[in-house]
Amino acid sequence: MFEARLRFKKLDNDFSCWLKDAGLMDLANKISYLDPYTYTLEGLRKKITVLIKRAIEEQ
Repeated sequence: MFEARLRFKKLDNDFSCWLKDAGLMDLANKISYLDPYTYTLEGLRKKITVLIKRAIEEQ
């Protein structure tokens, strides 16, 4: 969530890039918009988990 943006100067994090490559554009975009600096690491993990669960339920 942090390193790829800083190290490679990417606009997206690795996780969102991976989801986009898997064809999960909506989920990738939602995760991409999360600001990792406004959450604790545990809070960020929980938010991502909720977004993934919602995406699964919507299928």
